[in-house]
Amino acid sequence: MFILEKFFNFLDFFHQKRIFNFTQNFDIKIIVDVGSHKGEFLSYFIKNKKIDKFYAFEPQIMPFKILKEKFKNNKKVKIFNYALSNKSANKILNINKLTSTSSLERVNEKNLYSRIKKILTLSQGHVEKKVKVKTKTLNSFLPNKNLKKYFIKIDVEGHEIYVLKGLGKKLKKIPYVMVENQIFNLYKRSNSVKQFLEKNNFYTIKKFTFPSFHTQDIIYKNSNL
Repeated sequence: MFILEKFFNFLDFFHQKRIFNFTQNFDIKIIVDVGSHKGEFLSYFIKNKKIDKFYAFEPQIMPFKILKEKFKNNKKVKIFNYALSNKSANKILNINKLTSTSSLERVNEKNLYSRIKKILTLSQGHVEKKVKVKTKTLNSFLPNKNLKKYFIKIDVEGHEIYVLKGLGKKLKKIPYVMVENQIFNLYKRSNSVKQFLEKNNFYTIKKFTFPSFHTQDIIYKNSNL
């Protein structure tokens, strides 16, 4: 399991580097990292000296503790042990052996990729365990004004559209969002993030396909800002 995670981290390094290079000249001051895991995205983007503040959200206990330890001396980073969704509630988080793929969504067990992942992680089932977590909305964390220099990154394994809906009317005040897109139909509940964002006047400016070709990170720009 450790070897598999190290392998994905190796691929992720080059993936994040491409995103970082593309976004360096964006006029942003604050990054909101939803689904921070162990800080893979944060570790790279902290190199951008123009960023004044990072807000990180990670609901899993062990990755959260690693985040806290990794960035304990960095005053720019504020970390929250919450899952984000479209409302405040108690929900079940499905923990996977490969913790970067844990999700509030139920896995489509008939999906070929989910079967392959089960074999690679030497798992008995598609879910290692289920834990109850508190969910909150991004709307409850963000200020009502001065959102024009925000960049929101969302990687929550199929639950992305609910995080976006949890922004409410503040979504229209955000210039950039980057959302992970599952290339395969990995989860039972599937909703179109692209369609939702287009209805809110966002358009795609860049797609970054992960080296293993199972996901993409897609950056959207608010056409009104």
